[in-house]
Amino acid sequence: MSADLTDALPLDLSATGLHGSGPTNYFTLHNLPTAQAVALNHFLAGAVVPLEPHRTCANDPIDASRSYASGAATLAWQVGGATIKSISSYSRLADENIGDDDSINLSAFPSHFISRSNTCSEELNVSGSLGPVDAGGRRVLHARRQLYEAALRVPTGDLPAPPNSSLQHEAIGYVTKTYAAFADATWRLSTRLRRLGGVRYSRDEQRVTQDSYMNFGPAMRIATCPLQTNEIAFTSTTPRLGAQYELSAGNNVYATFSKGFKIGGFNPDSCNNQYNPEKLTAYEIGIKNRLFDNILTLNASAFYYDYSDLQLSQVVGLIRLITNAAAAEVKGAELEAVWQPDIHWTINANCRCSTPSTPISPI
Repeated sequence: MSADLTDALPLDLSATGLHGSGPTNYFTLHNLPTAQAVALNHFLAGAVVPLEPHRTCANDPIDASRSYASGAATLAWQVGGATIKSISSYSRLADENIGDDDSINLSAFPSHFISRSNTCSEELNVSGSLGPVDAGGRRVLHARRQLYEAALRVPTGDLPAPPNSSLQHEAIGYVTKTYAAFADATWRLSTRLRRLGGVRYSRDEQRVTQDSYMNFGPAMRIATCPLQTNEIAFTSTTPRLGAQYELSAGNNVYATFSKGFKIGGFNPDSCNNQYNPEKLTAYEIGIKNRLFDNILTLNASAFYYDYSDLQLSQVVGLIRLITNAAAAEVKGAELEAVWQPDIHWTINANCRCSTPSTPISPI
């Protein structure tokens, strides 16, 4: 919905919602239980373990429910040759998952996960031109609060635990606040040559209150992670530099260098288990073309990505954790084509090839 509050102050309102339910992912196994695992858990000797791809013997219910709602308000104020834009948004997400986390025909680890989150954000953009320079800047405040609960149950008592035991994980309050400032500029050195530049500074603050405990049947509870609160903060400064040269109208070549940063955090399924931020250095060169009176768009690029502390999702023991790999490198190329023979038809094609050049080494 749009409305003009004044001639120079339009307001845009938007809302989105969804609800979905149904089965989700199934676990698959890659190896038979070891002799040591069978010695400690005799029930595994009679388990059916499917090792073929895309096969499972899951016997417990697998289901999920997700509800999402969001709203946003955008104000754009024209002041001379500049535009000041405010974007305010709020969203709610509710997830619930019931799963079979063992993939065998026995009820070893049925699971139940519940997650609730609320997110607020405010973004202020300023953009305009000053002579040969097109510039823009942004300031962002982002806040997210999450409630997380997870349970791995042992309903049959097959493991060394009484029937109806469970391992519970709770992140009672997981609060993330992000403050960020951006600046970006395009400097027209000539009618054909442009220099690109930008920088982002961000600070992310996290606070999580969590506990874990083991229920041995209905009568006994043992804390595996006493109730505690942990706090951490991350800061980053990531630049972007590049150049673009216009070969002809609608055709240009470019080269860019940029750095990226993905914040770390705490694993809610483990006690005081922290993972590091992921960092990326990226190089890209390419060509963009609009041909035959703009009927055909043809773009090609080559890229090289150098990661440090790459974040991976792994199952460690009985729980899924985000861990860090030491390093990873990716080289690749991409070809994109869009053909619009008339106003009624658009045909798209895309091909992306990449090859890891350095093995990922978990820490």
